[in-house]
This record gives sequence, C-alpha cells and structure tokens, in this order.
Amino acid sequence: MKSLFTIRPDDDLDKGIVEQFCNLGIRETTRIEYKREFPTDLAKSIASFANTQGGIVLVGVDADSENRPILPLCGMDYVAQPEERVYQICASSIHPPIVPSVWVVPFEDPSHVHPDRVIIVIRVTQGETAHAVDGRKRVYVRTGNISEPFDIATVDQVMELVGRRRESANTRARLINQSRERFQFFSEAYLTKRQSEVLDTLGQRTRSMLSKGVVVRLQFVPVFPSTPLMRLGEIRKALRSIFARRHDGRGWDSFPPCLTERIVQDSVIRLGGSRLLEITEVNELGVLSFSSNDLADVRGALNEPVQTADAITYFNVIANALAMMTFGVLAYEQMGFYGLCDFTLEISAVKGRRLLNNWCLFGETCPDDRITFGIRVTPSELKNDLREHFFALVTRIDNAFGYEATKQDREELERLVSENISIHFATQYYHPKGQL
Repeated sequence: MKSLFTIRPDDDLDKGIVEQFCNLGIRETTRIEYKREFPTDLAKSIASFANTQGGIVLVGVDADSENRPILPLCGMDYVAQPEERVYQICASSIHPPIVPSVWVVPFEDPSHVHPDRVIIVIRVTQGETAHAVDGRKRVYVRTGNISEPFDIATVDQVMELVGRRRESANTRARLINQSRERFQFFSEAYLTKRQSEVLDTLGQRTRSMLSKGVVVRLQFVPVFPSTPLMRLGEIRKALRSIFARRHDGRGWDSFPPCLTERIVQDSVIRLGGSRLLEITEVNELGVLSFSSNDLADVRGALNEPVQTADAITYFNVIANALAMMTFGVLAYEQMGFYGLCDFTLEISAVKGRRLLNNWCLFGETCPDDRITFGIRVTPSELKNDLREHFFALVTRIDNAFGYEATKQDREELERLVSENISIHFATQYYHPKGQL
C-alpha cells in the first residue's frame, strides 16, 4: 500500500489510496491533521508542521470524537484552483515561505473538468528554520494535544527549535567528515594494492601522483539527518536494483560503479573503477557520497601523451556530476525521502591545472586549490530542474578555469542532459519498491 508519507510528489493520488490510509484509523497527532472543510487557519497548521517534524493535512476528511478519520470520506466542495490556493497561502502568510507537496483527489472520474467534491492532501517537510505567521509575529509548533493541535511556541520551544537545527548542522558536519576519512582509508588501501601489482617504478609513480592528485567529491546530505531512512540490509538490496547511467564519452555504463561491496558500521561502501579509485557510500541517515581520483593523474603516471599531470579531465567530472545528481533522485525515491538536502561538488588540488578533453588542454590555469558548488533542494525539485542545476554546476567549473563554453560545447551538453532525462525519468528507469 502506498503511504501518504512516502509517495513521490509527482505520483498521482486517487480516492482509494486516501481511503486505505484513513482505514488505518490513525488519530490526529503531531504529524497528522484532519479538516472537514478548507480551514481558515491553514497557514498555522502548515507552519507548525514545518516547525516540528513535518506532517500531513487532509482537507475534506472529517474526524470523530477520538480524532480518528470518519469513513466513508465526506470530501469538501470543489473550489477553483485548490492547489494554487494552498501555495498562495504558503507564500503570502508564512515567513519564510513553505513549498509543500499538494494533491487534489477528486471523488469522480479524474477526467471530469470540475468534480463536485475533492480531498486535498498537503504534505509538509520539516523546515530548516523557524516559520512564522500572523505578520511574522508568531511561531507555532505541534502540541500533540487533540483539542489544540498547535500552539504559539514558548521561548523554551523556540530555543529548542534553534537547538535542533544546530544539532542537525553538527550531524551533517560529522557525516561529511566521516565520509572524507573513509575515502582516505580506502584510497590508501587502493594505492598500496596498486603499487604491489605493477612494476616498482611505475607503482611508485602512480602512488605519488594519486596521493597528491585531484579528488572529486559529489555528495547529498539531508538537511535534518536524524533517523535512519533505510537499514544496511535494505540499502544493499536496493542498490542491486536501482542505479543511474553515466556516459563515458563512448556510451552509457552503470553508476555507481561496483567491483566490490562491503559494509561499515552505518553505511554500504561500493568500490569501483579499473584505472582509478571510485568510492560510493550510502549511509543509513541518507548521506550519498561519490569520491574519485581524476583520470588525468592516472594517465600522467603512465606517461601517456600530453602532460596530463597538470590537468583535470573535464568530461569525466561533469559526467560523474550528472550521474550522481540522477542517482540521488532515484535513491531518495527508493528510500521514501522527499525532504530538503544539500548537494555539493568539491574538486580539490586543482591549483595550477587546466582542463583536459580528448587529449587537448584548454581554459586558463586555475588559481584556486579547490572548486566548490552547492545547492539546497528537495529530490523532486532537483528532478524537475535537473537541467538548470546541472548547467549551473558546469558554469561554476568553467568559470574556475576562465573558460567560456562555445555553442558546440553547449549543444553537446544539452544532448547529454536530454538523453539522461529520457533514459531515467521519461521512461521511469528504476525499479519500484514493490519489485525489489
């Protein structure tokens, strides 16, 4: 059964799914609220959910004396543009604004232009800051009290809200640092193994170049990483059936790459790459990380044509970025996570390097040791605006090397993104939960 808490924002909802949910008889809690008619205090309900742990408002569902949903469902009279009405309230009456997921569920055949009665399902994720209403003067939180589901936050509750946000920030920092340390550990093991497998002089040169060479990191971190989204066994099972595609310049291969897989205390680690180290980490709290060396350093160690040691492979970096963006969307859909997350790119040790593509160096020498890019989005926002965010990332890299993309460059990347979207989203290139 689909859950209103985990259904994807772009999935359709019908009356049957809402009835199945209400059949569970869940009482109004800090995460669920039932409203027979469109409420005048909707802004308070939505803001209080965002200020607590997130939640769902079902408008058109009446509740009994124990605050459980009444069946059969009554619905509410249809009003013009109900979705827009909800979004308008969230944008004009809540500060900072909130963008919830909204579904309008008709009672009749969905093909009817204006159904008589509907149910409005509003899902709110936990906010990253305190959201105020009543002219920015009041902050509401959920109380867990049936008669008064929300109330004005006390000073202590506001302080607690700020403290939770600070704790989330500390947890994010810890998880990011942990991922870096794990890459360093596996990198050392890989370099030691690589040195023992090839000629001494070549092995030493490879180890030297890769140990001080470029590292590309791509990472998703939930803004509020507090509870496990999946356990390790579930993650391993999911990774066997969901993956993205990555273009290697010749064709599409699987992403994330995997030659071997192992677990650590809270994550599944995948080691991939034949000529360079590629590590993917999927954490129980929803952290998704991909780290790799750069192919230019490997080629430099092998004395391949062109002085590649002073470059980074342009197409390899942006192809990995696009694949990781796509993998993040698909993985979070599988995990049932639709909240805010930070997506970041970091390329280290690039000072003094240029761009390399098809054995040609281009762009200017990078003056910075590190290139960074970051966005804060929900998975559904990233999916809907993938092209926009991808090109913002590419522009960031181009600017770091003083490079202005040509029309041909842009057209090639447009084709890459369009094909990527067609493969993964137009045809829903993933395995639904029920088929795992």
